Amino acid sequence: MKRDSLLTVQIVTAGNELSGEPAETWTTEAVIWCSVKPLSGREYVAARQLESSVTHTITSEYIDGANPAMRLVQLSSDGMDTVLRQFHIDSVINVDEGNRELLWRAIEVV
Repeated sequence: MKRDSLLTVQIVTAGNELSGEPAETWTTEAVIWCSVKPLSGREYVAARQLESSVTHTITSEYIDGANPAMRLVQLSSDGMDTVLRQFHIDSVINVDEGNRELLWRAIEVV
């Protein structure tokens, strides 16, 4: 499968605003080439029976410590790092337990 989408893996850090309000900060963990595949109608219906609202499967190289608390984003290449697409992670599968490839089951945030 062709990996033609450059995605940024981010982790969240909890903190507080100056006012004391809770705040989340997303930090880049890795930048990786991925294959992003939307689920077909039949796959989407089947996925909804097992998991909540999974819309895409994303294949990438193996990253140690990958987990559903992370998110994947596609950033603009204009130097402004504008988020073009954002995926919340439902689950991460280490394909064949080979530590070579990951399958991310994701929900695109629109």
